[in-house]
Amino acid sequence: MGPRKGPTVKPQQLWFGQKPRELIVGMVSLIFLLFLASRFGGDSVSAEQKAASQAQRDREKAAKHLCAAQAKASAAYPGTVDVHWFQGVFAEPYNDGITLVKMDFTAKNAFGAELPFLITCLVNHAGEVVSSRVSKR
Repeated sequence: MGPRKGPTVKPQQLWFGQKPRELIVGMVSLIFLLFLASRFGGDSVSAEQKAASQAQRDREKAAKHLCAAQAKASAAYPGTVDVHWFQGVFAEPYNDGITLVKMDFTAKNAFGAELPFLITCLVNHAGEVVSSRVSKR
């Protein structure tokens, strides 16, 4: 048995008979067309949808701040309340206009010990806290 030989490829023939230069020009053209389509193509989100989405984000932000105010109001020493804004805040809107907010915070007791708490608030579409519950974490 002699050495095995695989299929031979001509140096100028890489992919479906294309020469290297033609292949590169074709790929660059395709990438450029995709860029143009993404940059100047029609926007799939209407102005009304963008406005509704922004309004929803504004309602969620307001609900979070109302819940934080409720946490301070429920603490024995409101000045010691520290809300964990970056990791401990969750807001979920419901179809009926109610926004559920869960928020981690710490507050000091009479002895100066910092204790962890969780507050759960329901905020209606008018910006009022309908219900709130504080529990220890």
